[in-house]
Amino acid sequence: MLVQRPVANIYQAVSIDYKTRLIDLPSQESVKASTAQFSAEELLTKRESVRNEIKVLLTEKLTPHGIIVDELNIVSLTFLHRLIKLLRLKYVQNRTP
Repeated sequence: MLVQRPVANIYQAVSIDYKTRLIDLPSQESVKASTAQFSAEELLTKRESVRNEIKVLLTEKLTPHGIIVDELNIVSLTFLHRLIKLLRLKYVQNRTP
């Protein structure tokens, strides 16, 4: 009896486009769904919670395909320039008596 490995199954089912279809798209969906639950300020102050939420969603999407999410790092969060300016203004206002 021939036992197929998960990598072979992925390649047979999705072909060479596996990265885009099985990793990139679910990653983008997980990031969008997770970050939507937090305010812009919370994305900066609750970075660990954001990371954990993204990892949970991504694990749920990738595990059925035999892909294990071992670690997830948030390298950078990109905000619009205006949003950053507003957050800084709010921070300064909260610090001054």
